[in-house]
Amino acid sequence: MSSSFRPYEGDRPYVYACYSQTRYDDVADTLRILHEHRCRVWFDEGIPCGRELAPQAERRLRACGCVIFFLSADSISSPICYSEIKTATLLKKHIIVVRLDPSPLPDYWAIVLRDSIYIQVRGSGSTDRRLSAAGRAALAASQLSLAVTPDDLAGAILSSHQLTGIYFRRRLEGIDPVPVFFALSALLLMLSAGLLYGLLSGRIRIFGNGDPSDAQISAPPVDQYLGIHGEVDREKWMNELTGDIVFPDELQEKAVRSRLSDSSPVISEQRLIEIEELYFCGNMTADRAGAISVSDGIWAVNTAAPGPGVITDLSLIHRMPCLKALWLDLQPLKDISGLSDHLLLGELSLAGCGQLDLAQLSDLPSLETLHLEYSGIRDLTPLRNLPSLRTVTVSADMVPLTWGENASFDVVLVK
Repeated sequence: MSSSFRPYEGDRPYVYACYSQTRYDDVADTLRILHEHRCRVWFDEGIPCGRELAPQAERRLRACGCVIFFLSADSISSPICYSEIKTATLLKKHIIVVRLDPSPLPDYWAIVLRDSIYIQVRGSGSTDRRLSAAGRAALAASQLSLAVTPDDLAGAILSSHQLTGIYFRRRLEGIDPVPVFFALSALLLMLSAGLLYGLLSGRIRIFGNGDPSDAQISAPPVDQYLGIHGEVDREKWMNELTGDIVFPDELQEKAVRSRLSDSSPVISEQRLIEIEELYFCGNMTADRAGAISVSDGIWAVNTAAPGPGVITDLSLIHRMPCLKALWLDLQPLKDISGLSDHLLLGELSLAGCGQLDLAQLSDLPSLETLHLEYSGIRDLTPLRNLPSLRTVTVSADMVPLTWGENASFDVVLVK
């Protein structure tokens, strides 16, 4: 790849490229061709083979306008690719899917990509089209060989109707502004000198026939100006897109306002994406996990004893797609399905919450640590479906426990 080709780092609309690092050599030429067509593309050359999405990649994914997903056997088996596409889906990004090989698409991938645009590519004259639901299913299950070149892939991507003109650099974009500034300054100076000479010599008159009453001043109406530049439509669109947070209870409101440092009467739902950590213990909140402690079944928050929990509705937490740590100690929960689809959630505490259906946690691909002390749960077998789970903490009152053989996580007994 050319040394001058680098991921786009500006603040204009751009495309986010998602692919497996093991297929980087196959994708690189296609990205280079897109760059040569002035398409702004961000890609990460250094994502390690692991399970956690790099912070820089996460920031760029949130800010992008469109995602190009290079689908291959390696990418659909990559936890990072799954996290990227799941995040893009939750953020309602446009997703363009380009197949690099005929690997079958697992059911959980098909669900994530159900609203995506699939590009069907053929060598020598590539074409693309938006497929129907049946067409997407047929393409997802296709076993046909896709022997195409980077030019074929780039051509199909560039012709996709989702890749609109806003993602392309203008011809003057990136030009060094310093010489342009000096050139324009010199031109302005010459024009000013010419205008001054014309005024002094009488060759130029500001008003017709020297009478100020002849001057005509006109300006477009404000309504017309707004209509031309789209501000009215954009404001209407933002009003439709943005709602206000409805807090299920005072405890969640207190925690959210504390995290956002926002005491205004109304908070936009768009700000929920900023919240990465929440810690609840009974009727109290904490600013960090270390502030909550438990010993012999007795909880404390900064040495203060919490009262009974009040959270029963997880609908607000369900709309926080960027949560990475969540503690719900001593909450009277009955249904935890609202915790599903949190693809970035790495630590979860349900200590003291009582008997819960752990199968409802099956869609947490990044969960590594789960706290279940004093919950009374004895069957941990539903947790075997969590791909990233490494540690489950339990208390002595929960023994004996069942979690089956060859589990990928360790069960740790705490006091």
